[in-house]
Amino acid sequence: GGKITGNKVAPALKADGTPVNTLLSGGAVAALGAKTTFNMYGGEISGNEAQSVTYEKDGKNTTVGGNGGAIYIEGTANITGGKITGNTGAREGGAIRIKGGKALLKNVEITGNTGGYASAIYIDSKTQLTVDSCVITGNVAITDFGAVYIPNSGSKLTLKGNVQIKDNVRGTEKVAQNEAVGEFTNLG
Repeated sequence: GGKITGNKVAPALKADGTPVNTLLSGGAVAALGAKTTFNMYGGEISGNEAQSVTYEKDGKNTTVGGNGGAIYIEGTANITGGKITGNTGAREGGAIRIKGGKALLKNVEITGNTGGYASAIYIDSKTQLTVDSCVITGNVAITDFGAVYIPNSGSKLTLKGNVQIKDNVRGTEKVAQNEAVGEFTNLG
């Protein structure tokens, strides 16, 4: 149980205009490192924000942070039950951003989140995500990729049980399904 709400990961800049910290991801939770495991059993993560910052580096604009409005994971995640709602990720994943590793989402409600790319979940290359009996609805992707983004680089998404992915918005259009570019399996 429990509730994590109202947190903001925001950029702090040095005198030269570069960010103090380039991670700036995971509005409520940042589980860093390939050997890290994040477990959540019930509860709620809501109203959190991961902001990004753009600065000049070597004559080019570089944008960092803003990934995973609620949760940013580099290792393993087991999220069973609970709600992830009303979070904002400026860039990748309004609710969750998973970079490598394995993740299981079971009986989780992911609603009302906003992301730049992927309104609910953005997974990186070589990530294995299983979504079992979850509701992913009412999320908004400002730029692209709908509800769930899976890149075409060794990632795998498996849907099991009664998964409902509906009424999510990409830009100004409703999208019912996820944007599956990598390996996608529906066992439901």
